[in-house]
Amino acid sequence: MYDIFISYRRDGGEALACLLCTKLRQRGCSVFYDVESLRSGKFNTKIFSVIQECTDVIVILPDHALDRCIDESDWVRKEISCSIKHDKNIIPVMMRKFKWPKKLPEEIQDIVNYNGVSANMEYFDAAFEKLLTMLHSVSGKEIADKTFDLLYYSFSPYTNQRLIKSKLKIRSSYEVELYVNVKGNEIYEYYYYGTLSKTETNYYIALNNNDSSEKLNIVLYRPAAFLNRFIGIMTALSPAMTPVSFKCACFDSNEKMEINEKVLQQVLKHNNKEWNNDLLALETCQMNLFYSDVIFKV
Repeated sequence: MYDIFISYRRDGGEALACLLCTKLRQRGCSVFYDVESLRSGKFNTKIFSVIQECTDVIVILPDHALDRCIDESDWVRKEISCSIKHDKNIIPVMMRKFKWPKKLPEEIQDIVNYNGVSANMEYFDAAFEKLLTMLHSVSGKEIADKTFDLLYYSFSPYTNQRLIKSKLKIRSSYEVELYVNVKGNEIYEYYYYGTLSKTETNYYIALNNNDSSEKLNIVLYRPAAFLNRFIGIMTALSPAMTPVSFKCACFDSNEKMEINEKVLQQVLKHNNKEWNNDLLALETCQMNLFYSDVIFKV
């Protein structure tokens, strides 16, 4: 089963379609690109079945790409029509000089209402990053089926600042396990379990303690670029205590770079100049620092 179907005209669109296919596969996506993917069976049957099963449809639009759609037998017209009919997440990728025709066949008129991306080879990287944020099949791949080191500092005024290390395991089903204050491969202080949900800008994790009624809620910010780290805020809720909140950071446990703890401490400080220290929030300067290269030791 494919995640993404790429519809394109070989005349003007083949190079970009091939490049997108390569880049998306590098991100772990299963992409149908007919030059390579069509192996057997009737062409039209295979095409339509792939569109029906996939999540996203990318339509490559070079100059005059839709002019031939007046022909009922045109394959780009058929692919777009099938995608609209089956309510796929359609993303038009508009190349330089492309313009929407004044009139389109009724069955594909709705293509003009889908949010798209303007792309050319000169600014390909920026367009590709924007495209990734619009693909439903890609959304969540950066966090699902992975284990993260979740880090936060205890900022009690009565004790020294202490970095607390935990393990956050996220399954492909978005079921989550959290092992708090890990001190060895199998030694930890608390165990939580729960689920993850997502929006365009955040991940929300709701966790229950395995041995008590205490709950943890974690909100992780999703950066525009797909990185193996996240910053957020964690709140502990318990009938026996007042709510406690911390800024926290998540790093992919397979990350080979060594974390710069001095920079991390600045990132996760509880003071907040933007809000006059009146509330706990992620400052822009702290987020920029976290997502820069200085978060790792050279």
